[in-house]
Amino acid sequence: VTAATTAAPLLPLLPQLLPQLLLLQGEAATLKRDIQAGNPKSAAESLGNAYTSGRGQQAATALAAAAAGGGAAVAVGKAFAETSRARPSAAPWLLRQTADLSVRSGHVRGFSQSVSQAFVWGRSQGFLPSLVTSIADAIIGGGPQTRYAFGSSIATAIATGGDNRGAVVEATATAMCRGGSTAQAWAEAYAVALDQDPQGCTVLR
Repeated sequence: VTAATTAAPLLPLLPQLLPQLLLLQGEAATLKRDIQAGNPKSAAESLGNAYTSGRGQQAATALAAAAAGGGAAVAVGKAFAETSRARPSAAPWLLRQTADLSVRSGHVRGFSQSVSQAFVWGRSQGFLPSLVTSIADAIIGGGPQTRYAFGSSIATAIATGGDNRGAVVEATATAMCRGGSTAQAWAEAYAVALDQDPQGCTVLR
């Protein structure tokens, strides 16, 4: 069996499939623009709607693409945090998928910068606990790539200092005080952060 014979049955369907494929690409691009526009409530609504209507992969692709370069870290971080507040059923899955996409594409740095900003925004708006829950649930549902991505995010927030460091310390305290699977998931990510930046131990003292 060759690739050509495998693909042959699909050829008659291409006229019908191509517009759908283009639509999916277009939707991811539109979501990316919504995220980068810096309106976190609108972005969270768009991301949540995409997830609940079965188009979550396009939403995660848009988040990963927006985060990749790091230049839109504040906007993406706000979208992460706002989605955890407004659409808590969607946020863990979206965070996990975005984390894994970022690792696989080699853009962990941009993702980490975005999550670091999410800590700051969540804290300033008073819903850091919901972000902590979403991240912990993402780690619980994920694997090594997910833990690595969020561990890198914690390390980035610590290394950045200032509000970022203060916010991640508060997030860590929130997770640990909550106990159970949330504390366990956060501890696993924090261990990754300590491997990357041992000053994380000093921060918690």
